[in-house]
Amino acid sequence: MTVMTPIDYVWKYRSIPLLNSDGHREGSVEFKKYLIYKGQDLPEKERFRRGVRKHLRKHEEIAFRVETVQGLRVDTFVSRKDDILHHGIDAFFGKGSPEDIQYTIQTARAIGLTTLGRAETWANNHLGVDCSGFVGNYLWHVYNSQCWYKIGDARKSAKNEVGPSSGIPKMCKKPYVEDMTEIIRNPHSTYVLARCDRSGRVYPRAKPGSPAHVMITEPNSWAFDRNHEGVTPLGVAVCESVRGGPDASWYPFVGVKKGVFTFRRSNKNLSKIMVRMHRLK
Repeated sequence: MTVMTPIDYVWKYRSIPLLNSDGHREGSVEFKKYLIYKGQDLPEKERFRRGVRKHLRKHEEIAFRVETVQGLRVDTFVSRKDDILHHGIDAFFGKGSPEDIQYTIQTARAIGLTTLGRAETWANNHLGVDCSGFVGNYLWHVYNSQCWYKIGDARKSAKNEVGPSSGIPKMCKKPYVEDMTEIIRNPHSTYVLARCDRSGRVYPRAKPGSPAHVMITEPNSWAFDRNHEGVTPLGVAVCESVRGGPDASWYPFVGVKKGVFTFRRSNKNLSKIMVRMHRLK
């Protein structure tokens, strides 16, 4: 079975399908919102929760379909408080998967917060995904093969499980890649990159004012200059959630010193970024 790559996962965020009760596509949402939760009040999230509770006092459930990133169309029922507090709320905090975002939009339509015609504007005004939300959902749902409705929550998962609420050092963990030798040997692998300082200390968690950032490379995307003098790395394709939402861009390689890799960010005016790297087995 072909494994979905990080670039494939980017496009699952960029085009969120909306299905009717028969499972046919009514439309899609071009999702392009980076969102980092700043501890602020979220009035729309509270309207969402109140609307769901009000609806469920009158109706037994809210029923709709979700299209998974694998293309399966699944009957979905909202009937319990826990469902709302997890799948329905995560996207307001920047931690939702593509399916969670569908779930939230479809529920919002059912309770009257938005309509099919306004769904894209509503989603990009109120929902989003931050860098660890994107990478953590990829690691949890794709790399670790967890089904879409199983929550990847660092507070409730086992030590070796990584989800969108995990800290960045848990996503980009030791052993780190120390030099280009491992990459030249394993150019087809996927690598998690975490922003670090000059000493190699990984910034722990993305929050306002923090330089913390986590990214993931596309497998088979390293470029090298191979000549009689040896192999020189040129760069790699990197997937991340930045301003404008999940995206992929080219990271030209600058150098490596004591396990700290330096790249230029083509989506940030070629500004330099120092990272630690961990190879996914």
